[in-house]
Amino acid sequence: MRVVREDPQWSVQPDLVRRCVDALEEPIVSPGLVELVFADDLSTAVRARLSGSEAASYSARRQAVEAVARVVHRGPHTSVVVATPILLGLEGANIDSTWIIAHEARHVAIHQYGESTSDGTGRLRMSVDYFTAVAGNVIEEYRVERALCDRGQLLTASYNARLAGVVERLTPVFDSVASVPESKGIPLVTSAFYQLATYLSYVIADVLASRGAHVPDAMGQPGWDRLVGSAWDMLTGSLAVVPSADVRWDRADADEAMRRLVAPHRDWLNRIGLQLHDGPFGRLSLRAA
Repeated sequence: MRVVREDPQWSVQPDLVRRCVDALEEPIVSPGLVELVFADDLSTAVRARLSGSEAASYSARRQAVEAVARVVHRGPHTSVVVATPILLGLEGANIDSTWIIAHEARHVAIHQYGESTSDGTGRLRMSVDYFTAVAGNVIEEYRVERALCDRGQLLTASYNARLAGVVERLTPVFDSVASVPESKGIPLVTSAFYQLATYLSYVIADVLASRGAHVPDAMGQPGWDRLVGSAWDMLTGSLAVVPSADVRWDRADADEAMRRLVAPHRDWLNRIGLQLHDGPFGRLSLRAA
């Protein structure tokens, strides 16, 4: 495995580098095809490894939370890019930051085993495949976090505390769509809904791993019924039968699980009050539900 330093102004101790490499190598089968990149600016480092419109549009800053790492697949090779400032910030707070690497490592393992349900180079593609992309990503993120939960590595309190903030920050995004042109509303909605579904998959992994002992603090708070509501039971029930990333999964079973979640995700967005419709030439159109 190759270690790449793109963070010249930061000092990362050799012990932390070693722990990150160990966490990344542990679940994967071909470490020689992987590089671990420590970057002072995640967006810049990721864009350098993408191409075309995705490279131009990628940003680690999201409407709900900021990305701390990203996996980029290029043919048989994979880059795991991590934001050094965030990594060191966690270490400074006496939090083992290698859980971030362990999370990304399982994305790499899923990819190397041919089980990926998430398109790692087009996660927000605007096409008729949008709800398939959301469903596939939810399944993969759940699998990754469930593996960490089962190993006791999930920051339960942090995820629970942040979920209410995620709902609070995304509510005005959905509300704003009515006042902007469709060309601006579509990327707002697709990005916000993708983030909401992804974040819930993390929390559900913890809830199911704890056999219901951990309940999200955000339940019952303002915005929960509108943005989540019955989707919580739908996702919890659907993901309960999905194996963790540390368990090998037949590709046909993974594809079937993804297909079963496509329509429920479309219905979920409808209940939020928005409809995405397949348009000509694979374009999406947006209207109030």
